[in-house]
Amino acid sequence: MGVGYHTAMFGKVHTGAHVYPKDPSAGFDESWHPPLDTIDLSKPLVGGPRDMGFNYSFTTPAGIQDNPYAYFENDLMLGDQESLVDWKAGEYPNGNGVSKISPKHDGFGDPSWESNNYAIDMVNKAIAFLDRHMAENKASGSEKPFFMYFCTETAHIPHSPPIDFFGMPVKGQFPSEHLDMLYELDLIVGKLLTEIEAHGKLEDTLVIFASDNGGLDYSDHLGHDASGGYRGKKGSIYEGGHRIPMIMSWPAGAVLSGEVYPHLTGIQDLYKTLCDLLGLEVPEGQARDSISFKHQLEGSISTPHRISLMTQTIKGQGDLSYRDEAWKLILKRDGQPHEFYNLEQDPFETDDLMGNPEFSAKIQQMHRDFLKLNPKGLIHLDSKSTKKKKKK
Repeated sequence: MGVGYHTAMFGKVHTGAHVYPKDPSAGFDESWHPPLDTIDLSKPLVGGPRDMGFNYSFTTPAGIQDNPYAYFENDLMLGDQESLVDWKAGEYPNGNGVSKISPKHDGFGDPSWESNNYAIDMVNKAIAFLDRHMAENKASGSEKPFFMYFCTETAHIPHSPPIDFFGMPVKGQFPSEHLDMLYELDLIVGKLLTEIEAHGKLEDTLVIFASDNGGLDYSDHLGHDASGGYRGKKGSIYEGGHRIPMIMSWPAGAVLSGEVYPHLTGIQDLYKTLCDLLGLEVPEGQARDSISFKHQLEGSISTPHRISLMTQTIKGQGDLSYRDEAWKLILKRDGQPHEFYNLEQDPFETDDLMGNPEFSAKIQQMHRDFLKLNPKGLIHLDSKSTKKKKKK
């Protein structure tokens, strides 16, 4: 926004976005289920897209998977608090399929809430944003650029595909509703790209498609290997828990068409890469774990920009891994080496080299490097302590 971009966010926030308490002395309840009679939804969300700097947003704090089941425009809930209803887990048929509330996710929301129409509502708002942006540019005679962050609900429960998505059938097109939703994701991307192309801006637009974690635990029995054969699922320290797809397209820009970048990259690297592409200096102290891969986009495919990467999870015996290019060291909660893999030769992590004396020197060297980066040891995460806490 500081360099002239018109910015917008659509979809699931799920980072911050807390509500005001009716009693200011009570502090902010950071749980996902604050009692309705203790909060004030007439005030904007705290820590939502507005506070992050977006010019416009149309979002839900927790997507379709949890309450509040209501839309927030520019961090203000649409409708009034008195009209909210208590949604119970179950299925609610409507004219475009079945809206659902997942078990154990009862909660308050708008009486007109329909999870199966969520993507349609979000895409309509995104299209309206693009139309307004282009109209404002035309009226002012300017070429102000835009930035859109669109977070879909399609991978999450409750799987509730619409019968129709902008004239295209979705529900029942595949063996499971989960697969129907993944098909809807394809349609969402296609619809947005078609709209950008209709405005004549697709050639000049950098499009980034990525995920935020590995495949879901239950995806296999729904007919979809979401981890692509890699070991582990979402939350696992193994590759299936953290390895994600990232596809980039920029026909008129620096991105090379049809190239595959095989080297280590973290999603956090987008921060400095985008700043680098825009010629922006990253403020001191920010994004210290981000490394720009701008030069790789411009053609240096064979040159790795990052040689190390750490990932952490609260699941399993090993809760942190340290990468040194193809080598991966998994550490237990006490900070001691636990497993060791060569991902170039063993990408599915089936051959643990921890007990092989041939690699003891490499393991020790990586352990020392890890301790240099983490002089205070591992960061211990307690999932129970993060669910509900108050700030004064």
